[in-house]
Amino acid sequence: MLTTEAVQASDVVITMGCGDACPVFPGEQYRDWKLDDPAGQGVDVVRLIRDRLRLRAQVVLHAARGRSNARIARETGLHLDTVREWRGRFAVGG
Repeated sequence: MLTTEAVQASDVVITMGCGDACPVFPGEQYRDWKLDDPAGQGVDVVRLIRDRLRLRAQVVLHAARGRSNARIARETGLHLDTVREWRGRFAVGG
């Protein structure tokens, strides 16, 4: 659960469709990531969604540390084009 304290301590807040239910503070940067709804899905589908979110978060964290796309691709096992796409999408607000 996203807490008020976590939002206030963050540089960027990533939400996943919580809309008005998430705490919002002026001055914070928000990004809403669209994802497949895991409700009613089997465990294998839920794990795929979880794993994709984990990789996407790793790309953002590596990029925030100033790592190159090539290094991020190597360290995450993602294709370089995927890293470029996700990093670019995050940079423009997603």
